Amino acid sequence: MKLYVDDGDVKSIESIFDLGMFSGITTNPTILKNNGKEPLELIKLILKKFDGDLFIQCTSQELQKIMEEGEKLYALDPERVILKVPFCKTGIIATKKFVNKGIRVAVTGIHAFSQVVISSIIGADYVAPYVNRMENAGINIETILKMEKFLEKEKSKTQIVAASFKNLKQLEEVASYNVPCVTAPVNLYKKLFENALTEKAIMGFNRDWEQIDKDHWVI
Repeated sequence: MKLYVDDGDVKSIESIFDLGMFSGITTNPTILKNNGKEPLELIKLILKKFDGDLFIQCTSQELQKIMEEGEKLYALDPERVILKVPFCKTGIIATKKFVNKGIRVAVTGIHAFSQVVISSIIGADYVAPYVNRMENAGINIETILKMEKFLEKEKSKTQIVAASFKNLKQLEEVASYNVPCVTAPVNLYKKLFENALTEKAIMGFNRDWEQIDKDHWVI
């Protein structure tokens, strides 16, 4: 499984990225809006400071403008940039055109199994189902499992990048479905390291170690 950071705050990303467990960063218009920097300036800064893939969303609504915008974003770093295109009629047409040009695309805003089927048929590289938003709308989280099983059965090149997580329970549940990619905000990843039982065990190890005669230990 690949883990991505769903964030645009450079200082916040820096606080966890050196853990070495991330394959890149995902962004969207809301993330870029909430960080107070000029969007293109922020994208270039993220590309400069962090390794791995960077997902960037096309914001135009007309097909020709989506294509122009996407190609310019892709040109920032063809080896690393993955375009995000929202699921809609125009978005699907644009995705197919990008795929035909050899540009990697993630169809985003996924909330239904049928949307994954269509995205797979046109050859999208990724689909991004919104886990928390689906649950809030009364859609069972196991729909993600149904999506993954379909893609596996079809031997589709399309991979799930599960997104929109609000708690560890959601993250752990989706991870158990064997999805290939997950993206979550920095604050949620930090909670992975907040476990009272683990902290208690470590304290016990440290306490016992202090009581050992260790003059000839390696340090």
